[in-house]
Amino acid sequence: MLSLQEIIDKTKDLNRIIGDKGIYHPEMMSTLEMKDQIGIRETLNKLSLASLLEYMVRSGATTTGGVAGANYLFAAKMHDTLIAGSRRYDICPEISAQVVTGWEGADMTVNVFEDETRFSINSAIGGSSSAGKAQARGGVIVKCTLTPKLYTCLVPLTQDLIEDGGYDLVQWYTQNAGEVCGRVASQWAISRLKNVANGDGTQNSVTTSAAGITEWAHTVGDTDTIVYAMYLNAADNFITDTVLTQGESWHDAMIQTLNTGSTFMPPKLGYNANIDGMYDIIVWPYHQDLLGAADHLQTIVFNRQNALLTARKRWLQVENIFDAPTDIENIVVSFRQDSTTLYKDAQALVTEL
Repeated sequence: MLSLQEIIDKTKDLNRIIGDKGIYHPEMMSTLEMKDQIGIRETLNKLSLASLLEYMVRSGATTTGGVAGANYLFAAKMHDTLIAGSRRYDICPEISAQVVTGWEGADMTVNVFEDETRFSINSAIGGSSSAGKAQARGGVIVKCTLTPKLYTCLVPLTQDLIEDGGYDLVQWYTQNAGEVCGRVASQWAISRLKNVANGDGTQNSVTTSAAGITEWAHTVGDTDTIVYAMYLNAADNFITDTVLTQGESWHDAMIQTLNTGSTFMPPKLGYNANIDGMYDIIVWPYHQDLLGAADHLQTIVFNRQNALLTARKRWLQVENIFDAPTDIENIVVSFRQDSTTLYKDAQALVTEL
């Protein structure tokens, strides 16, 4: 672990770059030695944004030419606070097969093999035909393009907060901005998952028989329940492991109509519940993101390793941070993100009547 003065000494060049460009993202730390990156991370993890701000103010960083390294220290801890805030609503990692973060260029194209067309062949060692090689490479490919869209969020800070010692409020506003970004990112991913614009196959669908009610199970053979949606996915060779719903459907009837003998297990990190150790449940608080025609509530039942892929660039980058904490009133947070469905038949959309 490094002292704050040691961090300041080791990040002078990085601080100058941040001051010139007005941006910060952890990717910029790659210019530092790995041992220094680890030491800095250990120190910052033990500090809150509020306590760091208080140190900087007491050290004279509220005037231009104050503490050398103030830009880096403030920006790095602000980013940590944004990440902590975003985790409350950022469910993209929980509903995506993967969140891809590193690639060159703007758009990213991914190849999705049509279901049941990719296979391996049994051939003699060192003796496969050209046709065999083509078969071994796979079948028909569907191309999906991810075009990350830019999102920005203003962090509503004012210089009065610094001058009046409102350090806890600076931390709260920053964390709130992270929450907003996490929510917006999740809303975009949910819309992509639900609307299945790309990928292979056909989305399964179920309509409940009772108005305004989504049942987990009912009578054997019923075709209007969550269990039937799982059956449709299984018929397409995808085993359901995730259910994304909203509070109204979950508390109204779903939780009350579980199969006899079902057991709630400790949920995995990022999920709200787990049923029988097999089904991870996410109860999304914003029901308007899971509405069908005429505002009928919806639930998505899917296999998350095959349903959705998400791509991000510069997640929660801090911008307009030229002279922190002297000038913090125009700081914004930005990120770029897009998602694409992979196998449409790896999910079923359940809509209330």
